Amino acid sequence: MPRNPPFRFRLRSLPFVGMLAFLAGADAPVAGAELATAREVLDLTAEQAELGLEVLVRGVVTYTDPSWAGQFFVQDGTGGVFVGFSGRSAPDIGSLVEVRGRSHPGAFAPFIEKPG
Repeated sequence: MPRNPPFRFRLRSLPFVGMLAFLAGADAPVAGAELATAREVLDLTAEQAELGLEVLVRGVVTYTDPSWAGQFFVQDGTGGVFVGFSGRSAPDIGSLVEVRGRSHPGAFAPFIEKPG
């Protein structure tokens, strides 16, 4: 009768290990960590964005509209993200801005709310 060999990490185990890392949230944002790029905001799941994670994005205002009551889009080197109501007028298109706010799941994609 053959003996059971000692456990060895086998290549075919890699998908299982990867799945465990994914389920454990290896790529999930850490509570208390600040999101620093548009891509990090856009990559959030609705559940993650609902947590109101801190965001600080530096970029260029690419679009706004007078009827939007201070809302605009900001673009950095990783992508563009919507910035919700700020309570004041939106910066001019082309302005370099620093937006500090909180993540929000949005209706279509995560965005930055409560900018300061």
